[in-house]
Amino acid sequence: MPDVVSGLSPGWLALGVLLHLSNQVARGLGWFSVIRTTSEAPPRRRDALVAWVAGAGAGGVVSARGGDAVRVLLLARRMPGCGTRALLTGTLVAEAAGETLVGLGLLALALGIGVGPDVSPDAQTGLIVAATLLTLTGAAALGRRHPKARRFFARVKTGCSALKDPKTYARHVLPWQLLSRVLRLVARGCFLAAFHLPATPNARGVAEAWAAAADEDEVEREGIGLLVVSGDEAASDPGVRAMAEKADRVIAITMFPSLATGWADLVLPATASLEREGTSMNLEGRVQRLRRAVTPPVPDELAWLAKLAGRFDVQLSPYPAVVFEELSERIYGGLELSTLGEHAPLPARAPYAEPAPAQDARAPQGDAQGDHFVGTLRLLRYRPLFSGHQVERVPELQFQRPDREVGLSAPDADRRGIGNGDLVSLRSNGTSVELRARIDRRLVEGVARVAEEHAADLHLDVEVVRA
Repeated sequence: MPDVVSGLSPGWLALGVLLHLSNQVARGLGWFSVIRTTSEAPPRRRDALVAWVAGAGAGGVVSARGGDAVRVLLLARRMPGCGTRALLTGTLVAEAAGETLVGLGLLALALGIGVGPDVSPDAQTGLIVAATLLTLTGAAALGRRHPKARRFFARVKTGCSALKDPKTYARHVLPWQLLSRVLRLVARGCFLAAFHLPATPNARGVAEAWAAAADEDEVEREGIGLLVVSGDEAASDPGVRAMAEKADRVIAITMFPSLATGWADLVLPATASLEREGTSMNLEGRVQRLRRAVTPPVPDELAWLAKLAGRFDVQLSPYPAVVFEELSERIYGGLELSTLGEHAPLPARAPYAEPAPAQDARAPQGDAQGDHFVGTLRLLRYRPLFSGHQVERVPELQFQRPDREVGLSAPDADRRGIGNGDLVSLRSNGTSVELRARIDRRLVEGVARVAEEHAADLHLDVEVVRA
């Protein structure tokens, strides 16, 4: 457990938990407003809030409908008279209907500005709609035939009466629902800021495969004969585009040709995850099997690369099982593809290894005292979960971008005379970047932690001095 929580930011986590609880309180107040407009003897506000929060906790363990059942059972005990359970069920239906309308409105807004998901209907959506209509029709037929069911649905209808007066609903209920949406969004941003995760689900697997290709440190090359860019994330990365400017020819394999327009000489169609065989590594390091569910109209990425390699007399198998067997010996400990099923095992945690000491390159004695230079630090780049061209292009998502700061351990900062919030300069091979220093007492010595978008062209070893 300490290894899991050692990298999180407790301040962002505490703020996220507080905002999440505030979100539940806001939705509970909205539900109480619905009850107050439909019940002749409404409960106390405190009882409604307690029931709502308890239902939210139960919903996280069982299901959302199970949480609603807990809300109804708890609050019905605090209300006099009979039929209160059916009445409260109706109020939950009314609250959920309003929440759904708010969500549909936000979805329409997202689609209008071009940042929404693809909502084209498919066969599965049609089946869900048909099943819902059949369920409602059966419930209506049942309610007409049995007296007890008629009385129950009559009380449910009374609980839904708040929807008959849209003005009253918009004045008393809708503000709480809108506030809940805002709190939910901000809380999610705080949780994302608390946990530093890779930008894409398979980023860890790609990084390990790339590291296994060579043991040497990165080398700055003057020119590139042929650059092959595979994947939408790579095609939208500014660093990859900078490499493309140095290449004589560029081939891009992407699902969205607009990402490669203007800088790629040839754009080949890519495939989705359900259109190819292979593996994917999630954020915990679990290697999961990918199986082709749909035959794509074009070759997959591995087939394109194998055909291209053949033009240069390089042997590359177009079969994922063969490539996985070669990589498995280097990065997966000889894991066999046939053993990967629906549940991927969690890899054993590697023991902590002390990082190599930083290079002790010394500057001239006169400059050392002025710049507080005592050696280089190893640059550690990271990417937040919300990053990439979506965050960079959408103004409403700018708050997800990381601050212009460099994380330093307390001993490294003390040796350089750097305080928390000081403006510092990071230098390497003629490149200099100015950032704010943030003292992180959980960070190991010899490391400077910088967000990918602020690291620019800095190399692996950097000098950190006060600006």
